[in-house]
Amino acid sequence: MVVKDLKHVLKDHGDIIKTITADNGSEFADLSNVLDGVADVYYAHPYRSSERGTNETHNRMLRRDFPKGTSLDAVSPQDVAEAGSKINNLPRLILKYQTPIERFSAESARARRRAAKAAAAD
Repeated sequence: MVVKDLKHVLKDHGDIIKTITADNGSEFADLSNVLDGVADVYYAHPYRSSERGTNETHNRMLRRDFPKGTSLDAVSPQDVAEAGSKINNLPRLILKYQTPIERFSAESARARRRAAKAAAAD
């Protein structure tokens, strides 16, 4: 599932992804093959949540909607999409009070402009 979803992300954003850090779960076993030639893959050490700080922060945010012990089999795709939207539209101090969506859009556009400018110079 992760690899299938990542292929969709790569189709839209593969030109700007530089690195991905994953944990050592079996769902990431084929990650290096999928990203070969696209991005560098790093794996966090087991039981070192400090190496995945942003991931742990987002997990805490998701627990507001899906408390520990909630069966994800009972969660609808719409519930997941709504929780994701809440997280992605929440202004962050670290982003100077921009939302992740605003910052991602701005950085994506900037990276693509830079790449186009470099290609035109060649």
